[in-house]
Amino acid sequence: MKTTAPNKIKSTLLFVILLSSIMFTFSLLPLAKAETKVSINPTSGYVGTNVTLTANVSNLGTYRILFDGNEISSGEATENNITINFIIPHAPQGAHNITLIDAMGENDTKTFTIVTFQSFKPQVPEPPAQLQEGANLIINVNITGGLANYTYPKIKVQTPREALNYTLRNDINITTDAFGDCLFNVTYPDDFVEGANTNFTGYYKIFFNETFAGEQFFIGITNASSYHRGDVVNIKAVNYPISENVTITIKFGNETVHTENYTVTDGTINYDWTITNNLLVSNSTHTYNVTITPVPTAKNLTDTQIFNIPGFNTTVYTLNLAGKGVSDVLLKVHDVSANANYTSRSGSGGYVNFMLEIGNYTAEAYFKDVKVGEGFSFSVVREALLNFSFTCNITGLNIIVANELGVRIPQVNVTLVYNYTTNYGTPENRTATEYNQTDINGLVVFPAVLTNVTCVVNASLYGVVFNVGNNTIYDLPAAEYVNVTVLYPTRKLNIQVLDANNQPIPSATLKAQELTVGLFAEGEAVNGNATLNCTFGRYSVKVFFCDMLLNETVFDLTSSDAEFNVTLKCQLYGLNIAVRVVDYFGQPISSANVILHSGSLQDTKQTDSSGTATFPSAIGGEIQIEVYMPGHSEPCVTKTFNVGESTVLTIKVDRYAVLAGFLVETGTLATAIVVAITAILIIILEVYRRRRLKRQEVKEEQK
Repeated sequence: MKTTAPNKIKSTLLFVILLSSIMFTFSLLPLAKAETKVSINPTSGYVGTNVTLTANVSNLGTYRILFDGNEISSGEATENNITINFIIPHAPQGAHNITLIDAMGENDTKTFTIVTFQSFKPQVPEPPAQLQEGANLIINVNITGGLANYTYPKIKVQTPREALNYTLRNDINITTDAFGDCLFNVTYPDDFVEGANTNFTGYYKIFFNETFAGEQFFIGITNASSYHRGDVVNIKAVNYPISENVTITIKFGNETVHTENYTVTDGTINYDWTITNNLLVSNSTHTYNVTITPVPTAKNLTDTQIFNIPGFNTTVYTLNLAGKGVSDVLLKVHDVSANANYTSRSGSGGYVNFMLEIGNYTAEAYFKDVKVGEGFSFSVVREALLNFSFTCNITGLNIIVANELGVRIPQVNVTLVYNYTTNYGTPENRTATEYNQTDINGLVVFPAVLTNVTCVVNASLYGVVFNVGNNTIYDLPAAEYVNVTVLYPTRKLNIQVLDANNQPIPSATLKAQELTVGLFAEGEAVNGNATLNCTFGRYSVKVFFCDMLLNETVFDLTSSDAEFNVTLKCQLYGLNIAVRVVDYFGQPISSANVILHSGSLQDTKQTDSSGTATFPSAIGGEIQIEVYMPGHSEPCVTKTFNVGESTVLTIKVDRYAVLAGFLVETGTLATAIVVAITAILIIILEVYRRRRLKRQEVKEEQK
């Protein structure tokens, strides 16, 4: 004790000194604290860009956002992570500082680069109205985020005669302010150099700094790019010699629809022409073109321009007699005013779209090139919803497949065939063939069928038609729907049920199910005979004795026979199963109780002198056998076998051995044998010991 106490005191002192040194060292270190960090997205863009600033602030409270030192936004930070959006203010192009300052002055700065935005937008009328020759127009000049207090190059307009270009007048400059902005309007041609004009038909391009600025405007000789019947077309062209005789020609494709001789009185052509009611709608290959000839020397460019008569979007719904849309109906529309025909086919839902002009129309409908509707008339008016319904002489055919009890049959293939003669174009004799399958309700619908035709309806399963001789519908009427029921035929299935020895099974349950449509039939076999009332199809037939499946077989009932006689042999029923019980050495054990379990059934037998228990009418399959020794209530052996035929099963009971007609547990027998051997060895050793001792005594006496 005297030697350990001083050591403990020294250790404690050393620990206190070390701890004090560590605390002193840490006291000299600066306190660690979170730093305010900022990120922005995007990092470049135009003036007015919406920027998202994300920051981690050190101190909660009021924060400020500065743009080049000027506050542009602020807020309250209630948590360290904040997100705020702001708009980039007006400033010259280049890099600018965005700074966030938190409540305690901690700050971080990021850079946003302003890109110059420039636009030179001509103000033109809302289409289809358009500017005509001799017109003035305003060009909006907009430069934002450009160089500060800088004069940019003048804009230039290139006319359809590309050699003629006109620049902004010298007294009009594009000069930015201190923020790099310049926003004002100029008028073309008034604010451009002498000679600037809109005397040509075509596109005028705007150039900035000798580069196409991406903007152009169109000058035409008509006051619009499209018209409708009854509209007045104003044709205006300038810079023609006074008293010049010109010809105004309007064509549709290669066909001339109007010609007018016109005398110029004041250098300007100003002519009105009304779109007549017989003009056709423009299409992908034909448009209208107006041309003025001859070409004046001063212009050296032909005044020619296209315009359209687009028509109005008109929708016609082709319906069957039940009011349901029918696709693939050819609609032939006659334009009464223009004496022209337009055709188109209905798509999904029965919709047909036409571009039709103002006027009256009649229509005919053809289905499979057979006329199914006529005398339908309608009018197209301006600015209206143009939707029309055309009911056609097309019926729907509902086919139900059901058995005699009214049970509807799903998944039956139904084929509809009928002959007809076309009357659109050259008459032809044709055959229509349609396919479908009954749904879960045993119903199949053919929504579009010609009327007054003779139809053949073939219903089949597994490729076999089962309604031959009862499959014709004569002169299909013009009704909303025609309902037809196809009888699903019955089949009687007579089954003889035999056991493994070809003997009738006295009692069994038979269950049959159709493989496709799922119909079910069940019956009891009496003295080996059963009759199942089935229908057309293929049936899986199962034979049960109690809850045990004896056999499963598929029978095809798709032939025309109404009755079928079949035999089912149950190979597992009536088996002769012998169970031989032997001991450890293979000797038979008599008087043992053997229980055979087959499904929910069980049978008990006792082994004879040969150790055999016989079960003469057993049911095979998976069986379980339990062996009980005489006088025992618990099985000494339990085994499972899969038996498919009559057989002898040997069960070896390793626990017992037969000794002199008595059962002895092998453990007891082994112990007795060990004891006997041990006793014999002891006796041998004792005899050997005594003999040796006797020899030694004799030797000593002889000495």
